[in-house]
Amino acid sequence: MPSIGPTAAGVVFDFAGNMFVVDTGRDRILRYDSGDLTTVETEITGDTLKSPVDIAVDANDVIYVANSGNNTITSFANDGTGETEFLASLLNEPMGLAFQDPTDDRSALMIANGGNRTVVQCDFDGGNPVEITDFAAT
Repeated sequence: MPSIGPTAAGVVFDFAGNMFVVDTGRDRILRYDSGDLTTVETEITGDTLKSPVDIAVDANDVIYVANSGNNTITSFANDGTGETEFLASLLNEPMGLAFQDPTDDRSALMIANGGNRTVVQCDFDGGNPVEITDFAAT
């Protein structure tokens, strides 16, 4: 396996078997091709990646990244293009991401909202977030 360094955080595979690794300290995502998990195929950086800490993939191979440094979620295609930032007004140190059902393209993205001690559910319609539910901790 590759050596990422001391700031590796989350890891996820897309449906083609490509591996994505979060490099928090360098504000980047490393994509390793499914045929060679020892060589970085693509280094994904962007204006919206600030202290990324976790990563998830949906049924359409769209990658989602939790950015604790700017309290956002960034999404992009699995080749690193089409960077989009959302949920900036609702999040406070997002720390974890998971889809309820990663094989369903209408599955909700669950976000551990660390600074607010809540879980945020983000429902999608055609790839766009449409409904946000904030579950408070008890």
